[in-house]
Amino acid sequence: MVGSGRALWLATIALLSLNSALAQKVAEYKLTVAGASFDLTSTYEEKDAGAFESLVKAKLPGQPESSGKLVGRWTGYDLTEAEITLEGGGAKFKATYQSGAFTITGAPNAPKDPIKLDLKGALLWSQNFPAVSRSAFGVLGDIRSGKKVRLINLDTLTEQSIEAKATTRTVQMAGENRDFHVISFSLSGLPIQLFLDRSTRQSAGFHVPAQNASFLRVGSEAVVEDPIGKYPELPKADQPTLETPEVKIPMRDGVLLASTLTRPKAEGKYPTILIRTPYDRKLGAFYGSRYAPRGYAVVVQDVRGRFGSGGIWEPLTSEVADGKDTLDWIVKQPWSNGSVGMIGASYLGYVQWAAAVTQHPALKCIIPQVSPPDPTRNIPWDNGAFLLMGAAWWSNIVKDNSPLNMSMLTPDKVKHLATRPLTKVDDKMIGRDVPFFDQMLKRDSIDKWTGAFRHSQISSVKIPVLHVSGLWDGDGVGTQIHWEALRRAGGKQWLIFGPWEHGFNMSTKQAGIDYGPDSLLELESVYLRFFETFLKNREVKWNEQPKVRFFVGGANYWEKGTDFPLPSAKPVTYFLGNGALTSGPTSGRDSITVDPEKIGTTSSIMDLEGSASTLIRPRDLAGALVYRGPILEQPKIYQGTLTAELYVSTTARDATLHVLVCEQKANGEIHLLGGEGTQRLTEFGPGRKLLQPGKVYKVQVRPWWFSQQLQLGSRLVIAVTGHLFPRFSLNPGTGESEATATRYIKSTHTLHRSKEHPSRVTLWELP
Repeated sequence: MVGSGRALWLATIALLSLNSALAQKVAEYKLTVAGASFDLTSTYEEKDAGAFESLVKAKLPGQPESSGKLVGRWTGYDLTEAEITLEGGGAKFKATYQSGAFTITGAPNAPKDPIKLDLKGALLWSQNFPAVSRSAFGVLGDIRSGKKVRLINLDTLTEQSIEAKATTRTVQMAGENRDFHVISFSLSGLPIQLFLDRSTRQSAGFHVPAQNASFLRVGSEAVVEDPIGKYPELPKADQPTLETPEVKIPMRDGVLLASTLTRPKAEGKYPTILIRTPYDRKLGAFYGSRYAPRGYAVVVQDVRGRFGSGGIWEPLTSEVADGKDTLDWIVKQPWSNGSVGMIGASYLGYVQWAAAVTQHPALKCIIPQVSPPDPTRNIPWDNGAFLLMGAAWWSNIVKDNSPLNMSMLTPDKVKHLATRPLTKVDDKMIGRDVPFFDQMLKRDSIDKWTGAFRHSQISSVKIPVLHVSGLWDGDGVGTQIHWEALRRAGGKQWLIFGPWEHGFNMSTKQAGIDYGPDSLLELESVYLRFFETFLKNREVKWNEQPKVRFFVGGANYWEKGTDFPLPSAKPVTYFLGNGALTSGPTSGRDSITVDPEKIGTTSSIMDLEGSASTLIRPRDLAGALVYRGPILEQPKIYQGTLTAELYVSTTARDATLHVLVCEQKANGEIHLLGGEGTQRLTEFGPGRKLLQPGKVYKVQVRPWWFSQQLQLGSRLVIAVTGHLFPRFSLNPGTGESEATATRYIKSTHTLHRSKEHPSRVTLWELP
């Protein structure tokens, strides 16, 4: 509908908002994330006869300047006239409301006909102009009585029926008590709190707890409850702070890395929290406002070759040495007490492991969130297979120091993933050569990643680790293999594993499934409690925290324990036999044919149109071997991972296999339980040997973690396929390098089933 216009705005302004306080002719509102203010100005001006005008301008880190205007008219609590204009990134679109319908101009693919929406008696929402949410006063009685209300999203020009709750909160402002209505609801799985000022009868702004982001009228900040404030043992954010926006930290080769230092203003020695990022340290400003007022020095650093830092950007390869050199610099500073902790998600998690394996004495603990493993276990290479779609998408994001462009997986772009050789994919898909994309392709074994962190080094990590990851996290296998490696090494570690995607703990709705309000956790106090324990040596009840917390999908509850899977889980083995999962080996052979010339770019487990989805479409399993278990007569919980032991021969000199663990529901739909397992059959690395056609090889494949209750009438499904293109690149089948191969051959892979070749899977079942 107006998706392109919305994408324009949201990509450039993120959570831009404007609030209304009609008690004031002109009101000012500010955006804060975790207490950090961003360069955003917004005003709301009341005019005559219910008319108003809102103006907003934003220049957020890493984003082009954006602006917007909303002019309209209120009749009571109903918006009867409106015109919305949004500009940013060289584009502009307008939505005009008249006679019960919106007319869109300027947006690509805008509908020709007006969009009919009845705004009367509806709760209006806009993350760009939340002043419209004063309309909540008109439906407050319905909300209190438990009735569903119509919510009209002015960002998308769509309508939906929602459940909302209303409470009252009294806060002290300017020396007097003020009462606010708090309207809580969920939009696309994202919990939102809307604040209505009872004295002015206007919107005071809104808060997104999962993102710790607020758009509030200046002076109304106290309406948002501090999630940490209810814990008396944790420090208050009451220390004045001092920020040094650009500190140049020298590396051993003379390169200077730009960093922002925020610390308590009072003289003293403080523990340090270090964040290293390739995504612009200014976007990490909230770390300083989150921890410095509680007694920490906070260093947020651009990694080598990114934004303010010198050197050449070559992903993954410099983080071990640069992490150690940064720690060396910190402990020499007069404000440092010699203890450092690290936190951050995705690449910001990878750099923590890179620093940890140096065994630097100053690094006392880390919190890697949704962290990838080393370069050969996920991205860009996963057990010998190249994660083509992910590598191309990420290369586009970090190809230079321009504003982050997150939208590239469109059909017209994705078709270029079929380009041969693969070193030309970036030229076609991104529009120019990206040198490090080619480098990633050619580094097809860990020995070629000089300077990068290696998973084999994990056993050297002796400091406390708090892992945070999600079932649908695209880098989730990193948490899995790190947890398992540290378990073997006897490391000190804790795990939080939720039903989340890479943007973890942000929405109840993930991968097309709504897991309910309990699927989100309050994590800020957990992180602070961890740092207080291991950086300040304070007693803050960390020992009361569970060793493991994981969410059981399907049943939708959090389980606590001492390990994952739970010690009470028992291994169960199923043999693959003639389309079924059986209790014992069967005799036969099943074949997969992979014809590169007949595989299109729409044949992928990945949902190209949006976020991840658990639903397996028929085309996704075309040509795959599918084995179904018995229909369940009672619910059953599987958790942990699955190990597939497959006996395979092939007509090719090289091949790749993928294993999917699924649930077939009573209605016939097939849903993934977790990420795929991938394994290239050749000996991947230096001196690898090509396959002998017809020879039977024993292959072990391990899909990613899952934690799911299968429902009554469902059945377990295991699928084995010879490709997941374009998520993964196709194996040429010839033994040539995937980076440079132009010839791809048709091949047949045969799965053998017998007592001699007992192809089977083993997974963990809770009693």
